[in-house]
Amino acid sequence: MTHEDRTHPEQGRAEDGELFHVLEMPVFRKRYPAALLRPRARHTERIARGLRERLGMRSVLGVAFYPWHDQTTLWWFEQGMLTLLAATGWNTVWITDARYRFDDDRLAEVDGHVSIIRHDRAVLHWEPPDGHFDTVVTLFPCDRATRAARLLGARLITFAIKNLHDGEQPLVEMPPNGTPLWHAFAGSTNFLNAAGIKLVAGQPRLGRLGETVDAWRLRGAPFPTNRYYFPLRSTEPVFDALLLGSKSRDGDTTFAALRRAGAGRIAVVADTDHVDEMRLLAHRHGIDAAVHGPLSHVQMLELFEQSRLVVNPIMPPAESHYSLSVPLALGRPIVASELPSVRPFEGPGVLLAPLGNVAAWADCIGRLLEETAQGLPHRPALKQGAERHDVDLFFASAILATLSGGTSR
Repeated sequence: MTHEDRTHPEQGRAEDGELFHVLEMPVFRKRYPAALLRPRARHTERIARGLRERLGMRSVLGVAFYPWHDQTTLWWFEQGMLTLLAATGWNTVWITDARYRFDDDRLAEVDGHVSIIRHDRAVLHWEPPDGHFDTVVTLFPCDRATRAARLLGARLITFAIKNLHDGEQPLVEMPPNGTPLWHAFAGSTNFLNAAGIKLVAGQPRLGRLGETVDAWRLRGAPFPTNRYYFPLRSTEPVFDALLLGSKSRDGDTTFAALRRAGAGRIAVVADTDHVDEMRLLAHRHGIDAAVHGPLSHVQMLELFEQSRLVVNPIMPPAESHYSLSVPLALGRPIVASELPSVRPFEGPGVLLAPLGNVAAWADCIGRLLEETAQGLPHRPALKQGAERHDVDLFFASAILATLSGGTSR
């Protein structure tokens, strides 16, 4: 694939020193050689080929503007979209204010042309580049993208790959009525509350979608994963379970349930401020726990590989999305809290238990310990991850639905 990553002369400059690597790529590619990565690379190519066969050739303007555009989860989505578009062979110009570097080696593996143009976020004015574009894709609800689609007479495909926040400026550029907003937060009350108009102290307050809220048709999916960067590798488990996260987690119920289910050694990934607290809590419940602070991507992959199942006792009003889909990509089943934000993940790979109910949690943990004793990966979890939580399918289904239908012009 021919590929450029440059700064548009009219859009300000992003100095090379400002860009950073989200993943430790040399370490990742040494540990996960091409033979392990190839099956999921072929999956992306099959999806892209299907788009090209159904939709023909397209000319795409991609837009990714976000105030905090330097987070790992955003990189997975943005890298996934770039790879998918490149694999279609469509001519793509991608405008981004991201502060991270992309995986050039992955982009070089696929056919097509993509020009990545860096926009300096300090430069507030932006106009779409010259040229013909029949499609505008944006990873975030964005006035600039909506306006660009209108000016270009192009179809608009809008995603929300990051949860919305009350503090963001409301949108003012009206999309065509009924425009789908494809978001990755099915079941999330936090997303819906931040998106719409709600009462605060008895007074209506605009959410992130502002007065455009009624023009959008929200289409949510359970949080998808860029599964290429979560490859399958044959390993022997070291831990019976992995407790993923410590903030807003019901550690007491979890440790009591793990003990009741007869779990052996477990692993915990905790926020830095909670490491000592989680060690004490595990000790109080008689649990042999290896408690870790924040880990790199490769270290996190290794811990998933070493664990038979994942427990996620999230407590409201907090929500958990990443930690409910990523383990499935590696064939690790999950026991999670039975909450509205979690119910879209329920399936053969994700069992739900009521908060505080030690017996119910122990039953779910015991069931998955029995199933994973037959070998890893856990096939039902792996199948659920591939069918319901795959970023290529998430993006491609939205693109196909928009460009093969009559919406969003």
